[in-house]
Amino acid sequence: MARNDFITDNAKKMADNLYNVGRNVWLVGLGAVAVAEEESRGMFDRLVARGETFEKSEKNLVSKYFDKATGTAKDVGKTVGERVQGTVSGVLRRTGVPSRDEIRTLIDRVEELTQKVDALAEAR
Repeated sequence: MARNDFITDNAKKMADNLYNVGRNVWLVGLGAVAVAEEESRGMFDRLVARGETFEKSEKNLVSKYFDKATGTAKDVGKTVGERVQGTVSGVLRRTGVPSRDEIRTLIDRVEELTQKVDALAEAR
């Protein structure tokens, strides 16, 4: 066997070995993906089943806490709204801005006076 044939055979064997190693690495990767998919599918199904069980057994408890939290949030919102309204009303009063009720009273009095002026104008 000639030296060139020996080098060619060794290179071919190395290339074949390298190809086989690469292919095995590729197959290991595919196998890992397949196993991960199977496991994740199984885990997903188990979590769904557990969630359904929890939902059935704890639905009343969750509903009770949700209702309580909603009520508390409404109460806090009402309290904050009242305090803000009180603060704004106080600031407006101190700066001389009339309230809605005061403006309504003034409008009613102006309408009353307008009617009296009209009546006097007709009487002349």
